[in-house]
Amino acid sequence: MPQLTEAYLNKLTGSYDLEVVKRLDLSNKQLKSLQGVELCPNLVELNISNNLLHDLEPVAALKELTRLDASNNHIRKLIVGLGTLVELTHLRLENNSVSSMDELRVLSNLPKLKNFYLQNKKVDEKENKNEEKSKQDGSNKGGGGGGGGGGGGDNPVCDHPAYTTTLLRYAPDLQVLDGERIQLRESSQQAMLAAMATPAEKLEIPDRERWLEGYSWDTSDVKGTAAAGRKKKPRPGQQAVTSDQGPVPWTSMFSEEFVDAATNDQTLKFEKGIQEGKKLDEEADMLLKSCTGK
Repeated sequence: MPQLTEAYLNKLTGSYDLEVVKRLDLSNKQLKSLQGVELCPNLVELNISNNLLHDLEPVAALKELTRLDASNNHIRKLIVGLGTLVELTHLRLENNSVSSMDELRVLSNLPKLKNFYLQNKKVDEKENKNEEKSKQDGSNKGGGGGGGGGGGGDNPVCDHPAYTTTLLRYAPDLQVLDGERIQLRESSQQAMLAAMATPAEKLEIPDRERWLEGYSWDTSDVKGTAAAGRKKKPRPGQQAVTSDQGPVPWTSMFSEEFVDAATNDQTLKFEKGIQEGKKLDEEADMLLKSCTGK
């Protein structure tokens, strides 16, 4: 198992001045310790995936680091090592051993973090589909179930019911979490809620309108004073009609004039219908007489 000595890093990077090294790939090296990585203090990208690491403590010296891939290790603790990486924007920690929700508090110290993985939901879905397809193929061939992949790479903490809400509370500016875009998910939720919401106009109470606006409940002149020979009757909403005997108090709902005015249209239609009926009767009588010769 290699140790991160100056000679080893010089050979690996091809550089004799480790301070100018910006990117370092230490993946698949069977590393158990990162002691010595601080010899490259100006790293901006570091890949330490697929090793045997249990902690990230030496990484704390890499103050310029913006991208860190520490997936597929045995890491349990995050606070010691990540808390000083204020420039970090991308962090991958899938398939490790993070089990405590308290470890997620370190994210509040990473103000620029935009992409964070403790699991990869897209990979999980792909592996589940492949595993299901493999099982179906094995069943169709009459053989045993096909072996699936080695799990989706989740950390134990991902199974906590408050995992997502707690994590987003510590890192509210995240854009991608476990392979899902946060803003897209929130937009979908808002669109769904908007579709389910009752339109505001449905909840508005219409303005109150007074029943029979313009009419009076006054009973002081119930009989009215309209002239008996008046031909045109007033209609509701019209100005008061006058006669030789004075104004007609038809606005009183208890007066005879009000009843006449309120029923005037229907009365006229009824009278017109009677007249048309009489006319038809007369025409029918004439037609009958012409047919009988009487």
